[in-house]
Amino acid sequence: MKIHNWHELSFLLVITGIIQYLILTTIAMFFYTGGNSVNPNTQTYSFFINFISDLGRIKSISGKSNIISLILYTIAGLFFSISLILFVITLRDILKDEPKIKTISNFIMILGIISGIFMLVGYLTPWDIYGSFHVLCGLIFTATGVVTILLYAIAIIFKEQYSNRMALILLVVFCFTFINLLIITFLKYSANSLESLVFQVTLQKFTMYSFIICFLIQGFYLLKLEKIY
Repeated sequence: MKIHNWHELSFLLVITGIIQYLILTTIAMFFYTGGNSVNPNTQTYSFFINFISDLGRIKSISGKSNIISLILYTIAGLFFSISLILFVITLRDILKDEPKIKTISNFIMILGIISGIFMLVGYLTPWDIYGSFHVLCGLIFTATGVVTILLYAIAIIFKEQYSNRMALILLVVFCFTFINLLIITFLKYSANSLESLVFQVTLQKFTMYSFIICFLIQGFYLLKLEKIY
């Protein structure tokens, strides 16, 4: 594929970043060495019982070395985070020429960069070593990310070339992410039972994969739009 400008490169990078994230984290699940918050004696990774962050532990909850899973998880997260930072910078460049949303585009870039940085730091801080700090990075990433998504949806509504369907997708993901943030921050579910753990993990996975699919769609849509205009 011939790349005509850095906008196209940015959209390709976010698409690639998401695809490699899905592939590498899936492979990392097979190399996870066992254990979850309720039962440390399990031998494998369970999609609905283990958090995504379990893949990034230096030692798994079972106490075994988890280096292969950690390396795959970290590479996937770093590439994904960097591609998202570049993506929001590109968004600002695309949206800034519209007077109605020029200010919003600046906030999208600033909050998006902050969100991407804390996401990146989170992937560099295994939560079995940096537990509280890792969780804090996740909360800041989610809080700034959810506002970025909302502002992006609003900006799309005022951008003539954009399809409002893209805004609808963003608003749906905003709702999922906002609910997740409220539950994490205020309800403070503890993983002291299997039912509670399954609820938290399912919510986290549903929110994260909704976010990923949303930006994969945005990446393909903007790449197509860039070629048209």
